[in-house]
Amino acid sequence: MKKKIGIFIAALALIGIFYAYRIYSRIYSSNVVETTFVYIPTGANFQEFLPLIEPYLKDLDGFVWVAEKKNYPNTIRAGKFKIDEGMSNEELVNHLRGGKQETVTLTFNNQDSFEKLAGRIAAQIEADSLSVLNALQEKGFQKKNGFDVTTALSMYIPNSYDFYWNTSADGFRDRMLNEYNRSVSYTHLTLPTTLCMCRSRGSAGRWNGGGGGGGGGG
Repeated sequence: MKKKIGIFIAALALIGIFYAYRIYSRIYSSNVVETTFVYIPTGANFQEFLPLIEPYLKDLDGFVWVAEKKNYPNTIRAGKFKIDEGMSNEELVNHLRGGKQETVTLTFNNQDSFEKLAGRIAAQIEADSLSVLNALQEKGFQKKNGFDVTTALSMYIPNSYDFYWNTSADGFRDRMLNEYNRSVSYTHLTLPTTLCMCRSRGSAGRWNGGGGGGGGGG
């Protein structure tokens, strides 16, 4: 009888160890198979998010289990997230919940229409081309900031800028206004200095020339 009880207790212990190891593995074992970027759309729910992450996981069920335990389905944050090969479910969920997203380098050159500019921008951030176009052409915004339909395109200075991927159309436009104002302010601050330097150099040249002439006459 004692032997049977001992066997039963040992069996329970083995089962406990097995389940403890299984839980430990689900939480702390490596699960991400590739270093890559995952783009999570604004407003995505957990079921919409799973197909985005599944290709990079060895064990989707384990990830779901940990994510639900940590309430990730209710705290999904949009953006571009880098995930690293070898991450555990614990690390991955904490990373995604933390919202530490990567930026995208948004680049555009001179465009001759709002339509072309909107298409160029929409190819690089989450906002679609129609929402970008509407933001660029908003008459109230243009009037408020001293532009009209003939001058508003000049506000978008060709360059490369760091943006969060999930930046809205209005967010892009507002950032470009800030960049434009900064550029104008910098020009106004540096132009008088440049003119003064030019005048100083001109005066010095004429003075040197006069001095040379005087020396020659002597």
